[in-house]
Amino acid sequence: MSKDEDLNRIIEKKIRELMKRGEEGAKEEVEVEFNKDSLRETLNRCGIVVVDFWAQWCGPCQIYSRIFKAVAEKLKGKACFGRVNVDRNPELADKYRIYAVPTTIIFLNGEPVETIVGLVTEEELISKIEKYL
Repeated sequence: MSKDEDLNRIIEKKIRELMKRGEEGAKEEVEVEFNKDSLRETLNRCGIVVVDFWAQWCGPCQIYSRIFKAVAEKLKGKACFGRVNVDRNPELADKYRIYAVPTTIIFLNGEPVETIVGLVTEEELISKIEKYL
């Protein structure tokens, strides 16, 4: 089994566990690493989904990671949050036209409603998300 298959299996297991806990339990999870299947499942399950598209080699992504996690913690229970590594998931980067990282997409009822390219402050990100709550 390849590393990608192992990772996908682990992610799928984690999602099944979260789904058993119900939607509220899933919303409380702020450290979800999405692949195409887990993102699709989350978009179908949660009304508001906030996704950070990032890369390991990206310095600004490392800084933004702390901001994104802080916002996810503050808005826990109001939206679902997760991250997509664009190097591991190039098909998602292509699908959502990710040309620069970090890029954050806010989804409402499964559809992208806002795209944020680059670093934003915690307050700016919260303000953008709260428009859809």
